[in-house]
Amino acid sequence: MRYAAGGRNVGGGRRQSVETGTSQDPVAKSGQGPPPPDRKPKLLDRLREALRARYYSRRTGQTYCHWVKRFIYFHNVRHPAEMGEGEINAFLTHLAVKERVSASRRRR
Repeated sequence: MRYAAGGRNVGGGRRQSVETGTSQDPVAKSGQGPPPPDRKPKLLDRLREALRARYYSRRTGQTYCHWVKRFIYFHNVRHPAEMGEGEINAFLTHLAVKERVSASRRRR
């Protein structure tokens, strides 16, 4: 609140909302919508859809997408379809040795 000389409230004590002028459509806000009809959905979109079809939780889906992204960026943004067992082993070795991620993460 703002106060004038003498300590009286000038602002009225109410917060006013600011109109942003953006669309109220949740799809437009997230920047995600259906892919154009002539293109296949991207890898992570396909992964999310597969996880939803199997009723995985949203948080589990986020975690899976995070690990897929780490795998892709570890191999300099190559598509996983271009990679094989050697790249998977290299990534897992990197996680175990450099990042010290344990093979099984248990909560006690």
